[in-house]
Amino acid sequence: MIDKKTRVKDAQMVYNKKITIQKKTTARNEEGIYIDTWMDYVSVYAYAKKLYGKEYFAAAVVNAQDSLKVYVRYISKLDSSKVDISTTNLRMIFENQTYDIKNIDDIGFENRTIEILVESQRGDAL
Repeated sequence: MIDKKTRVKDAQMVYNKKITIQKKTTARNEEGIYIDTWMDYVSVYAYAKKLYGKEYFAAAVVNAQDSLKVYVRYISKLDSSKVDISTTNLRMIFENQTYDIKNIDDIGFENRTIEILVESQRGDAL
């Protein structure tokens, strides 16, 4: 049973921003050379917010890139306990900007909401 606090928190998140998670794959080009390419893995609607306060300053200590927390409804394709995913082989496209995925977390292991921590790739083209 879902408690009232959880229902209220879920209702406050508006999943109205489309994001695409891409997965790095290796493909062979015309010359037969293997190259890394990015393929769309999953597209979903999300709730995104910039990091502020302690979260922002903790991320800024590492580097000065823009950081976001993105929340999506649970999908098994992003559950690391069920699917072999590595954040180094994933990236996110949001509002024509590319973001490196730093962490994926099934909040509370409840299979309800996934939190994705991302940082922008400055100067990187799609």
